[in-house]
Amino acid sequence: MTEYKTDINYINDRLLNQQQWFSSKSSECQKSYKWRRRAECALTLSMPILQFIPLPDDIYNKMVILLCGGIATYIHFTSDLENYFELWKKYRLASEQLKKEYNCYVTNADPYQKSPENDRFALLVNRVEHIISQTNKDWTNIIEDTPNPPAQSSNTGS
Repeated sequence: MTEYKTDINYINDRLLNQQQWFSSKSSECQKSYKWRRRAECALTLSMPILQFIPLPDDIYNKMVILLCGGIATYIHFTSDLENYFELWKKYRLASEQLKKEYNCYVTNADPYQKSPENDRFALLVNRVEHIISQTNKDWTNIIEDTPNPPAQSSNTGS
């Protein structure tokens, strides 16, 4: 673990770095979630409309509708599998909590105003590390809750 000689080093190298990382990951998850939901919705809504488009052969209509349904289902499944919505919320929450800790520390607001001057930095470190470790724990729980694909069985009929 890195040793921080001053609170400024810790704030810059750990707190602000982690806050920016959580904010960035939250934005990525939000964009991915919204893109997938929009694509899924557009494909699903287009299916009844496509049914009335006259194509030379009815089989083409059925193939296009089947393809739209399959793609929409795939997008929905992978969205659930990747947990973009849950991760977006968790990362955003962690980012906002770290921002709050930073602002409270810098402005000497509660709970830092009640601490003796030499304990303020230790309190900051404890609170920041708790936020980071709790977010990592939550991330692990989200990943572990992801359903595993069914096991392949070799049923030979014997």
